Amino acid sequence: LMMLATIFGAVGVRYLLDEESSVSDVDYPWTEPEGRSTGRRIAASLPDARTVATVAAVVIVLSLSLATIFPSPFVYLSGSHVPEGEMDGYERAFASQSSGSPVWFSGVRHTSDRYEIALYGAAGAPWDRQVKPAVKKSAPVPEQAMLDGLPTFYANHPEEVVRRDHYFVVAEADRQREVEAYRELRYSAESFEAVAAQPNVGKVRDNGELTVYFVDIEEDPSANAVDDRERIA
Repeated sequence: LMMLATIFGAVGVRYLLDEESSVSDVDYPWTEPEGRSTGRRIAASLPDARTVATVAAVVIVLSLSLATIFPSPFVYLSGSHVPEGEMDGYERAFASQSSGSPVWFSGVRHTSDRYEIALYGAAGAPWDRQVKPAVKKSAPVPEQAMLDGLPTFYANHPEEVVRRDHYFVVAEADRQREVEAYRELRYSAESFEAVAAQPNVGKVRDNGELTVYFVDIEEDPSANAVDDRERIA
């Protein structure tokens, strides 16, 4: 839109200047035939070759400049690269879990499964998984849950098995993407700040690229029963 506005603006200014020049130079009807005077005004209002060439050059230059927009910071293009600190944070969080029950992870927009697979292999791999017991994951947490309180969100979750303590993970890349690139479309800066200030939510790990919060809720007997059945199986 800005490119089109620039082009039409330049052409409009040129026409106005030509119109003023033609009006000052034109003879009045009593000194020159009316048909000739009108023809001169029409001819004077048309752009000359230099104007046409200038507009064409501007269009070409602006069109070529569009090629630099997409790889630039003006357009967000997500990549598959994961910072080393983010991987290290997940690996340490996996390794520090209690041996009695599985760790439950949740986060913003995505879960922990991609990191677990990257570190220890897929579930169907021929080698043994190094995370014992296996990591569990919940669905991504909505913004309103981050604002209202994560302990309340998990304690009142519709699925009984999810009503337990959680590790809530926030990557710095997540925060920048949601707040700066997406301009708080789904998650506001306030929601990220609210998590750290909530009661029963403590920061257990922060390496600058990954922050891990422990969400402590009242134990649910039904959730523990699911753990017992999984251990027996």
